[in-house]
Amino acid sequence: MTILTDPSLEAYKAMDLRRGLMGTIRPSVITHGIRAWKAGHKQGRTEGDPTQLGGVFVIQSDGKIIFSQRSTEAGDHASISDVLKELTH
Repeated sequence: MTILTDPSLEAYKAMDLRRGLMGTIRPSVITHGIRAWKAGHKQGRTEGDPTQLGGVFVIQSDGKIIFSQRSTEAGDHASISDVLKELTH
C-alpha cells in the first residue's frame, strides 16, 4: 500500500477538496475538537493552509477510485473501518 501526501495541494485541487473559513468556524468543529482532545490528541503548531479541508481516497493501481470521503468541515474524517473494508476487498 502506498500513502501519499501533497504539500503543493495539487492533489487537493484535482480531487475537488473544499477550502475556506466556513469549514473551520462551524460550532460542530468544537465538538470534533473536544472528541480529539478526549482521545489524547493535541493541536500543535499549524502548518500549511489551515482552511484546507482533507479527504481520504482509496485508489486502485488502475486509477479506479473505490472509496472517497471529502471533509465538509474540520474534524470530519472517514471512518477507519470503512477505509479498511475497502482495502481488504
